[in-house]
Amino acid sequence: MKAVSVARHHIFDLKYRLGDLRHSAIREAMVVRVRPSALLVLAPHSVTHHRGGREKAAEFWTGAVAESVAEAFGGSLISAIGSREETETAASDDAFNELARHVVGVTGASWVVDIHGLAARHQVDINIGTAGCRGDSGVTRLVQSLERTFDVSVDTPFDGSSGLARSLADSTGVRGVQLELGTRLRRDAVTSADLNALVDGLALLVADGR
Repeated sequence: MKAVSVARHHIFDLKYRLGDLRHSAIREAMVVRVRPSALLVLAPHSVTHHRGGREKAAEFWTGAVAESVAEAFGGSLISAIGSREETETAASDDAFNELARHVVGVTGASWVVDIHGLAARHQVDINIGTAGCRGDSGVTRLVQSLERTFDVSVDTPFDGSSGLARSLADSTGVRGVQLELGTRLRRDAVTSADLNALVDGLALLVADGR
């Protein structure tokens, strides 16, 4: 496992800033990296997207966080760089979800980490939505590790039950969590210590491998 470089993290984010120029972006375009790994990292809302025909703001920095985490693990990655067209939730049956199912199948991934942005009003650094995996030893280790560095909530305000992690669990048998990240991890001044604390926690999540 490699340490996260903040300089490289910023470089990752540049493409999302450019891709979020509203209608100039190619719709449903994705950044995809497929590797033989126990981990698949997703960022479905890294640029402005649409749900039920209405525009929803980008969850800034989530694409870069997903890329940094995937690179640290040598894991697979799918992040949106063009607007998704969702009917109800991130788990809408579209090209993003279809590709995620395919990547789980071809890599044999055992864990999916679905990364989203959390509004500052919730006053936590990370909300872990266990997506039906609460009580799993890996999830317990993840929570305990992240609580040493961050203000963490579990299943509040989001439990992940209607998200991509749960949808993929139901369709492929993979386990997953939904991470809603507050502004501490989604800002220009994010520290390498915080990014690497996130990676260290996720390492414990997937410690049991396949």
